[in-house]
Amino acid sequence: MAITLPEDFLMLFRLAFGEAMLDNYLEQLKLPAYRGLRLNPMRHMPSDWAMGQPVPFESFASYIESNDRIGNDPLHAAGNFYLQEPSAMAPARVLHPQAHECVLDLCAAPGGKTTQIATLMNDQGFLLANDISATRAEALVSNIERFGLQSVAVTCATPAKLSQTYLEFFDAILVDAPCSGEGMFRKDAEAITFWRFDHVEKLHSEQVDILDQAYRMLRHGGRIVYSTCTINPIENELTLAAFLARHPDMSLCPIDLSQSMPGHNVETLTRIAMHHKAFSRYFEAYRDTLSTMPSSSMRRLLPTEFNGEGHFIALLQKAHKGAATDQIMNPIRQISKKNNQNKPVDHQQWTIFSQFCAKNFTPAWLARLQHTHHFSRQKDTLYAVNKALIELPTYFRKGIPLISFSHKEIKPEHALAMTLREEDCLRVVRLPYGDDRALRYLEGHPITDDHITDGYCLITLAGNPLGFGKASQGTIKNHYPKGLRRTYAYARLDETP
Repeated sequence: MAITLPEDFLMLFRLAFGEAMLDNYLEQLKLPAYRGLRLNPMRHMPSDWAMGQPVPFESFASYIESNDRIGNDPLHAAGNFYLQEPSAMAPARVLHPQAHECVLDLCAAPGGKTTQIATLMNDQGFLLANDISATRAEALVSNIERFGLQSVAVTCATPAKLSQTYLEFFDAILVDAPCSGEGMFRKDAEAITFWRFDHVEKLHSEQVDILDQAYRMLRHGGRIVYSTCTINPIENELTLAAFLARHPDMSLCPIDLSQSMPGHNVETLTRIAMHHKAFSRYFEAYRDTLSTMPSSSMRRLLPTEFNGEGHFIALLQKAHKGAATDQIMNPIRQISKKNNQNKPVDHQQWTIFSQFCAKNFTPAWLARLQHTHHFSRQKDTLYAVNKALIELPTYFRKGIPLISFSHKEIKPEHALAMTLREEDCLRVVRLPYGDDRALRYLEGHPITDDHITDGYCLITLAGNPLGFGKASQGTIKNHYPKGLRRTYAYARLDETP
């Protein structure tokens, strides 16, 4: 199907890449968009689950022909995989987060990159996921809980507000900035409808402001990945130039990214400026900085070169300030003692929780949780809160909801179930892949098991948590959240050609 694109966009593309590449690009837009599936390495996949053609730069991902059927598989509910556009998997890989680090995903919803970063960190360290939209933050929390992540907190704040608290705090920051979405033209008709050059100009200004706030939150020696799902140089090279001109202690770093193109060099940008008056205003303002920016340190993914949609990625580092030894101290240990303001639960609450744990979970599980988390109570819910967290009044989700106290009854939270392994629990209903009881459970029905003892139990599918139930004489009352209940069907993946 032919796609009609805005003339101003076509002009910029033609000037930047040439007529032949524009023709190739327009031909690619007639083809279906590529889709990808990224596995959660902390979950267990059935041995006969076939994977398709691998995504070049993401070892846990493959291409899929259609995400409709696969998204209905119950292993999706178990957090075994995330359906994600292949190009969108690149920024987290370039960020290269480490298990001991404090990391910020500044524009995080709906959670694809957040879940990827957390799994690359082996769900260790501290990851703060932020989005300014409360509606989008709800989707973010849902995906974090589905993946069973314990190291992640969620905020719903402007970057400026966040930077007032987290000054020079993070080792690594992902800025997947709001953009005009040109890279999504093939799969999102609305992006074409809303595209205007003045909108691009406004976004450029917003992107520079977001990067400025990210700079404030980045420690010396730390790194920022800037990414967009757009193509034009105003939101990419020129945004970086404006930022680098303000912060001479930031520098671009080399990127090794398979099947990507280098960014535009100053010669290409000069040619665009000669034929595009509005573009030339920005180019002249940043010409000196642009001349120092190595094009190889900025990378583009385009459907002409890569089986995916359009993306731009750059890696920047903040200069070291102190001695090298100051930069390698474990930030979790260092920060938790100084800044954590979470107050422990009182003695009675802790006694109730401890007794509940003794009846349902192993001592080893509780010991591991206490090593990395504090405990706090918010309204009727007890939370496990990462020790690296700094207190803010507006956390959307500050930690893992553990149990709720209501009418003198204690109930375990679904988010807790998704963090558990079979060996953490005293009672487990182990369902093999293909068992219809898993489908019934996810629809909200009770299920049966002749061997389970009475009490709360974890329901698992192929070794992966689905949620809690409460057993009584072999019948298991369903505790799967009503808002998540729906019909699933087992699926198999076929290799894409």
